[in-house]
Amino acid sequence: MIDQNLNPQAPALTIRPATSQDALLLTELGAHTFYEAYAHSLPAGQLAEFIPTIFSPELQAAELADPATFFLIAEIDGTAVGYATLQDESVANSDPGPRNLRLARIYLRQEWTGRGVGSALMGASLAEAARRDFNTITLEVWERNERAQSFYRKWGFVEAGSVTFRFGSEIQTDLVFRRSLADLKS
Repeated sequence: MIDQNLNPQAPALTIRPATSQDALLLTELGAHTFYEAYAHSLPAGQLAEFIPTIFSPELQAAELADPATFFLIAEIDGTAVGYATLQDESVANSDPGPRNLRLARIYLRQEWTGRGVGSALMGASLAEAARRDFNTITLEVWERNERAQSFYRKWGFVEAGSVTFRFGSEIQTDLVFRRSLADLKS
């Protein structure tokens, strides 16, 4: 567990690894934060249809059971307010080259955006990646999410390409960002 509380007057922020008991928590937190992140810019019907395809107790339990996937949960005074999902891409890749970790998700409850929780989660994610001896970390961010892109750039990520995906009836584009972890291993 990581205690990020530097101000005794502020709520206590901790970041902890998820356990197999967190499937329902991650389902609810994931669906809620995903909705908050995209409700203003995606059709409500498509969003309502899509969310259950990526957030359900069964899906989160399977991710929690996958040795290549791990979660970090941010809590304020014991209440979950955000999380990060990290995936070891080298497990599926037989290439003995540099090990890459994928930051598959990093989401916060909207009321905690801009209050240091995202930075704490990112710092903990990078520290965990370095501790597990990964060489790089990658992530994908929606091309229209300029706030997130700015956040990732502040953390040393650089744009490294793009990918497209289908969301309902629309084709969307995510930008791929990459960051070396060499500076964290010294």
